[in-house]
Amino acid sequence: MATAFSLTGSIRFVPKLIDTLSATEVTDTATASIALGLADGTAAGAANGYWRDVVTVAPGASTSIDLRALPLIAFGGTGTLSLATVKAALIVNGSESEGVTINASGSNLWAGYISGSSAIGAQAVWLASNPGAGWPTTTTSRVVTIANAAQTVSLTGTRATGSGTVSALSSTTALRVGLAVTGTGIPAGTTVAAINSATSITLSAAATANATGGALTFTNPPAVLQLYFVGVKV
Repeated sequence: MATAFSLTGSIRFVPKLIDTLSATEVTDTATASIALGLADGTAAGAANGYWRDVVTVAPGASTSIDLRALPLIAFGGTGTLSLATVKAALIVNGSESEGVTINASGSNLWAGYISGSSAIGAQAVWLASNPGAGWPTTTTSRVVTIANAAQTVSLTGTRATGSGTVSALSSTTALRVGLAVTGTGIPAGTTVAAINSATSITLSAAATANATGGALTFTNPPAVLQLYFVGVKV
């Protein structure tokens, strides 16, 4: 059975300002709209290869995506997809991790679009498109490496059984919502739910033990990333 490929997408920005004090509403007429469309084929404006995956990168770890050996699993079989050019690339960071970087280090790094490293913040999207010629891959320019920094912070704080509040911290400057928290009396999987003040935070789970000045370790959470690459097959 023959297969056919097509891709459509759009990005639209419509700035709007609402001033509740003066009861006015202003919409910017200089709206930005970007449309992307790819037909089935190998010429400009066309593609015939598509790959998608969801990966989780632990803090302090990294993963590598070889654009010339993208793993495929279909109908119980396995194989690979090799892209000669990339027409569109999308990476969605759906986590609270702020330590995600692309191509900060590694071998045979893809230099088609990414010349040097690029960062993706928490709940952020990285998008690149070149529907015409696309960006080439080669045997020495084919790997996208994604790393997630550990970003460890060590503090002491006071907590009570049954409460999610941690007080008496020396400073909350280095903390942010979403950081993973470990320590005595802190349930597994607990994260920072809110920054209350310069010395207090609220956790996502209540403490199971009392601790006065007990040690706490805050780390960047795992990065959960959706990856999409579209292009022309080798």
